[in-house]
Amino acid sequence: RVAMPAAAVTVTPVALPAFVAAGPKEHAPAWASPSSAEATGVAGEPEVLGDRLTLTGSPDMDKLGDAFHHFLAADVPGLDPKHRLEMATGLLKRWGVAGAIEAEAMLVAGDRLRAWVEKRWPGAKWHREWPIQHRHSTGTIVRGTADLILETKEGYVVIDHKTFPGGIEEARKRAAGYAGQLRTYSEAIVAATGRPVTGTMIHLPMVGLVVDV
Repeated sequence: RVAMPAAAVTVTPVALPAFVAAGPKEHAPAWASPSSAEATGVAGEPEVLGDRLTLTGSPDMDKLGDAFHHFLAADVPGLDPKHRLEMATGLLKRWGVAGAIEAEAMLVAGDRLRAWVEKRWPGAKWHREWPIQHRHSTGTIVRGTADLILETKEGYVVIDHKTFPGGIEEARKRAAGYAGQLRTYSEAIVAATGRPVTGTMIHLPMVGLVVDV
């Protein structure tokens, strides 16, 4: 076939409104961690679980906190006492804080936390290291892991472990500073389950306290 040229079409330029630069615009972050939520709450009167644990030297408290978190997450009922002690000893050694605290002290912290929970919420179901993911209305997705969630007949109780070694009054003030983190966990749980959160607390195993926030 022989291609024939088409008739030329005359195009008349049309003036359009110019775009106006809006300038930089702030957006909510795509991701956020519960620990980054800043808020100061009201701390209640501390509940005493037991005596202060003995701390030796000046260890890295973040590493000691990691060792405690791992132990409390794995310290389920029915474990052999020898196995519990070996687990605590190994964790302290692997995190490089073996000389900071006796391994037996971690067992004491686990025992008195369980005794306190069973007395206050008998029959509660324990959810250790519960993964949390929640999209806020701004689009930000909050993602993290809650240390301990207790499932009760009335709803859920959020408990976060902190290895702060200071005094009672200072611990109470510190606990109030974690209100944002506790609230973030609570919002995610309510959104996911449709059930209320009836309590948010900071557990301080080194000081032997639990503070309601």
